Amino acid sequence: MDRSPLPTREDFAMSWWFAIDERSAVEAFYGKTLEEAQALFAGNFLWYSDELSILPAKPFSFYVVAATNYLRSPEAAGDPDSVNGFCHMLEHRLKHPKLGLPIDALPNIRSTIAGIVDDFSKYDVDVTIYGDLIGRYRALANRVAA
Repeated sequence: MDRSPLPTREDFAMSWWFAIDERSAVEAFYGKTLEEAQALFAGNFLWYSDELSILPAKPFSFYVVAATNYLRSPEAAGDPDSVNGFCHMLEHRLKHPKLGLPIDALPNIRSTIAGIVDDFSKYDVDVTIYGDLIGRYRALANRVAA
């Protein structure tokens, strides 16, 4: 469990705006502890992973821990939207150089991807809905390899 200090308002400041609804991303996470953020992910992973996808590096590194804690929890069993949302969020950040994946977040992201691939059946992913999600995770594992 990460005990880093909460990101400050300045950490959330963006010198560029990536999305029309950037304020929503700040409002979703600013001032939240990891436990509070994990509860948000448990309630609506797709929404909050989309918000996470545009955060600046420091808040992203802090709050991605809440997302991965949820994904690793028993509560995520049977929640295919969570692994779909996490995959999409990572792909989005990698596609846009201004976002990327901060170096300090990579060890956690790598181990989470490995855990998802190893225990993929836990999430009850229907390939007719989500397509080759496991293949996308394997591609992500290669892209973020050390």
